[in-house]
Amino acid sequence: MTAMAWSRVFGSKPVVRSAWAMMGSPFVAEVLASLPYDAVTIDCQHGATAQFNVTDMLAAITRQQGKVPLVRLPSLSPSVVGHVLDAGAQGVICPLVNTPAEAEELVRACLYPPLGSRSFGPFRSSLMQDWDFNNSNEGTVKLAMIETRQGLDNVRDIVRTPGLDGLFVGPFDLGIGLGRPLGDMNDPELREAIQLVRATAHDAGAKAGVFCRDGHFAAEMIELGFDLVVPGSDMGVLLDAASRSLVDCQI
Repeated sequence: MTAMAWSRVFGSKPVVRSAWAMMGSPFVAEVLASLPYDAVTIDCQHGATAQFNVTDMLAAITRQQGKVPLVRLPSLSPSVVGHVLDAGAQGVICPLVNTPAEAEELVRACLYPPLGSRSFGPFRSSLMQDWDFNNSNEGTVKLAMIETRQGLDNVRDIVRTPGLDGLFVGPFDLGIGLGRPLGDMNDPELREAIQLVRATAHDAGAKAGVFCRDGHFAAEMIELGFDLVVPGSDMGVLLDAASRSLVDCQI
């Protein structure tokens, strides 16, 4: 099922490039979806998005043909998983997955019985043109974030969870968990850990994704073999562009 879900959602793309929407704005999400990203991920953990407006953001993304809407969950909560999938997300990225048991809970929350425990109520996803209940389980991408020392220690067992599509590196939290300098993406120990997650995923026949500070780091991660990269967030891009414009207009 793992390969089927990824290929069903992303096709045969060698690398998926996803925007990251953390500002909570449906319009910003739609602007991002109008650009040549393959997907747009709505950040419900650290962004301004809340459960009440995630539906509007998902609708804004899918107004742009062919764009895959993903959600980074606020936590491992089966009720929230069900809500965002019912609202039209085609995949979820779950933070702080530290054990195989947590990975199993994530998978169960995403799948209808008998494979899982998801409750039926696709209030918006059923309105989408290609929605088919019989294919729902095979069309939901499930990624577990590895971003703690415990998660890294258990990564080989986590990635073998039946139904899990892959792993997603949270490099900032992972660096903190390893006791490395905050935000130092060139730290050798952090780099080794990032590579370990990618290699472990691929060895198990799964996919590997990573959040990236910017496009340059994303390009490095593509060279290392990652299947999904996020080249920065909407807030980060806005701050960077606005700061540069302000500097450029100084006399």
